[in-house]
Amino acid sequence: MSAHMQKDGQTETLSFTAKAGMQLHAWIGPRGSGTAELSMHIPPLDTVGLKTTETGITAVHYICDTAGAAQLKWNRDDTDCRAIYVFDPATVTDKGIEILYVDPITRRSNPNGPAGFRPPFGWMNDPNGFCYHDGCFHLFYQFNPTSLAWDRMHWGHAVSKDLYTWTDLPVILFPDPAFPGDGGAFSGSSWPAEGAGLDLFFTHHRHGADEVEVQCRARTSDLVGIDAEPEVLIDARPADARERMDFRDPFITRGPDGRLYMVLAGRNRAEALLFLYRQAEDESWDYQGVLYSEPRFGGVAAECPVLLPFGDPQDAGTSWLLIFSLLGSRSKVKNRRNVTLALVGRFDGVQFTPDLERELDHGPHFYAFQACNSPEGIIGLGWVANWSELHAGKKLESGMTWPRQLALLDAPDGSRQLSVLPYRIPGDGPTLDIAANDEPVAIPAADILEIKLSIPKGNDPLHMTLGGDIDLDLILSERSLIYRCADMDQRELDVPFTGVGGVRVLLHHGTLEIFDQAGEWSSTLACAFYGKTSHINIAVSGKAQMSVAARSV
Repeated sequence: MSAHMQKDGQTETLSFTAKAGMQLHAWIGPRGSGTAELSMHIPPLDTVGLKTTETGITAVHYICDTAGAAQLKWNRDDTDCRAIYVFDPATVTDKGIEILYVDPITRRSNPNGPAGFRPPFGWMNDPNGFCYHDGCFHLFYQFNPTSLAWDRMHWGHAVSKDLYTWTDLPVILFPDPAFPGDGGAFSGSSWPAEGAGLDLFFTHHRHGADEVEVQCRARTSDLVGIDAEPEVLIDARPADARERMDFRDPFITRGPDGRLYMVLAGRNRAEALLFLYRQAEDESWDYQGVLYSEPRFGGVAAECPVLLPFGDPQDAGTSWLLIFSLLGSRSKVKNRRNVTLALVGRFDGVQFTPDLERELDHGPHFYAFQACNSPEGIIGLGWVANWSELHAGKKLESGMTWPRQLALLDAPDGSRQLSVLPYRIPGDGPTLDIAANDEPVAIPAADILEIKLSIPKGNDPLHMTLGGDIDLDLILSERSLIYRCADMDQRELDVPFTGVGGVRVLLHHGTLEIFDQAGEWSSTLACAFYGKTSHINIAVSGKAQMSVAARSV
């Protein structure tokens, strides 16, 4: 579909071809205290006005009753229009939405395309409801379609068969119009619904209410829109959470007794807390107590919990994975805020007892990791950003990490370790084998670069420089990663690198991800390059060997 924009004074006219049954989502708001209006005309029907008087930008919806040449008009003096898309409910899961208009306020320089996920426009943060369902991966995410900054939260939605190419679907959860000015639909998870589709579990954040955060469920049978208004499942915090208002981000899992369990995140004045609920026979949710507490960072809030089995949840010998982020935490090592922890241990339906622990990522731009069980094991992804930098005014068109595969492995010393490595990288392109050389080597254009480094014993600190489209320096040595990017000051991070071995580096659309070859550590960095790499030079000092794979769809 092609849309044509025409401007006559302050009147904007958008012309496109409508199909019967096509649905339209638009975000508009009044300029001042009047009424915002989009006028929709599809001859021979009368003109229809899509209106709102709410303060701020809100969504309006329309279903086309007939096919034909359509026109949308609005006057910029009284109507602030941020984004418009249309879709055919019968084909949207294959073809995706069709964007008709995006205002510069919400337009991204790196909209969704191959490689790591980014939204088609607007702001995004936490991944939500990530799951493998009927042969596809579904990714929901915290989404503000009205600007490039955080605001009232919606749930965006995309689907992929390969975790590399994503199809954008319609927004599936909207802020509740009964609570104007609220925080909207906060983070959560999904679970297969009875019959067909998914149940979406999320926190509704209500400014000014006695209980600011309540836990809700919405069912989507067609995976495009919700069947009915969301229902409130848990309308009050338990006594363990009364000291603070934080009580959010429900994660659903099947427990050792075969029942569904819900993990919620929060805190008290001394420690971060994870709360456990169990679904009863009548589908109500009974509080079981504190699943896990984390006191080492003080009374910061836990967020975005994950609880998954490495195998059959009803097998008493199954190990469990527990992940959560700590909002406001400061790492005891260099230059990290808002740490994400991963623990492996035992879950008995009441408490989680850890056997091993690691930081899930040692970089400055990694948060809110969410994972699911799939035919290929546990796979997840995280948000490439850091609240501390965003609150300090840093601009960042954030995306998701490359998907990661988590596995529990036996270490050479007989212990067990949690391995986290990038999911397989598809696509075509050349692979170049390069010896360490201070002279730059040109790399072909690519959606994603995978750089494999082999660092021998006795090597000096590895210094890798990327020039051309991106200006980046990395210096890797024992327990230290120093990096400098064009839009950032030089920073040093503490990483558990021994100074010897293999390292994998992924570069895709503004994100640099570094992995130890055994999956023992990773570090995620955001930089100011958002496009497909068309001109990259790489120079590496020392004795390292390098293999560079340039991959594109």
